[in-house]
Amino acid sequence: MSTITHWDIGVAVFSGYDADGWLEVQYDAFGDLKAGVQPYEVQAQAGILHRPLDPEVDANSKVIEGKASTVLVAMQGGLGRMFILTDPRVIPLLPVIQKGETLLYSDVGSFLRMHNDGRITTLTTDTGDTTGQDVGRSQEPTGFHDWAPWGTVDFDAYGFRVQHTTGASIWLGYMAGAVPNLETYCTIAADQIELDASLISIGPSGAPQDAVAKVTPMLALLAAIQTALTAVAADLAPVANAGKTNAATLTALGSLITAAEKALSTQTVMG
Repeated sequence: MSTITHWDIGVAVFSGYDADGWLEVQYDAFGDLKAGVQPYEVQAQAGILHRPLDPEVDANSKVIEGKASTVLVAMQGGLGRMFILTDPRVIPLLPVIQKGETLLYSDVGSFLRMHNDGRITTLTTDTGDTTGQDVGRSQEPTGFHDWAPWGTVDFDAYGFRVQHTTGASIWLGYMAGAVPNLETYCTIAADQIELDASLISIGPSGAPQDAVAKVTPMLALLAAIQTALTAVAADLAPVANAGKTNAATLTALGSLITAAEKALSTQTVMG
């Protein structure tokens, strides 16, 4: 003969763990906070465990209506089982879902929503509670979109785009209809860009690549060459009119090196 199960609905007034690590909840069986009912083990659906918020009470320790999590209690032969239901305080924090959608949420406003168009959205805030600004991700059939107070990240068929609120950005992707063999692109924008590597090379894949020269040692070398050319030009000046204009040619070459030094002082070697 089976034992009859008795069901009751109440509100959670306490939650905690027992000595064996089981989550327990006590409910307000007699209408005040000091209920005489012992805590019962929470029965959670596999893979989902929720611990309710504490209730809000008045000066007389009475639970304020609508300010506590609802629970469903199953009593069978003196053994209680607790099922956590909805907290009315949380409902205003949640989005309105459409037919066929599923929402997994916490009592502080963060949630995971499976939309009826195939999107999966996760949302929290930069403070971890309802006072902060949204920090979210949308995983969509066409790509990913992240957003936060500090910027956005997009990854889809058109490429990968990181946009920081300061203006720094990374863009890479594909430009349909562009020049053949030159349809992919990568753009990095920032006030300062540093490449930290033992070897940096420039050139197409599969072809001989050129190493990128460092500006500082190149400027020093060019300056030394210019000094040497200036000295040679000075030595040749007295005989320049008697033959070829070697001095003038060397002076012009020195001027070109000076121009190169000025350019390198503000640009990369390849700039």
